Amino acid sequence: MVTRPERLCTKNSQQTIGDTIFPGDKIPDEERAGYSPEDIRAALGRPENGKGKVDAAVIICITYQSTFEQDYHFTQYLYWLGRPVAQGGYIAAFEPKDTPQGLCLFASTLMGNLAD
Repeated sequence: MVTRPERLCTKNSQQTIGDTIFPGDKIPDEERAGYSPEDIRAALGRPENGKGKVDAAVIICITYQSTFEQDYHFTQYLYWLGRPVAQGGYIAAFEPKDTPQGLCLFASTLMGNLAD
């Protein structure tokens, strides 16, 4: 569980491919992810999730290099996966079966977002 800002991404100084983007550019991308049985068992064991529920986060790591520098830099974003509630906010815990409906990504405002 991420409880404070910490580096979850590593700098990749061997980056040799990628997209050249400029401010305002949008490049849609799709990644698939899943839980391993070990991850599900560990999440089910956390009392803060509630009985029979798990929680999940999506961590996005961007490595980049300026054309004027040799060093690579990184930016990290953390999003929680959860179900919106009418009063505002979201509930992050859900049952790990089938494909949960109504889940959305919620940007973390207090932890996980870093840049060098």
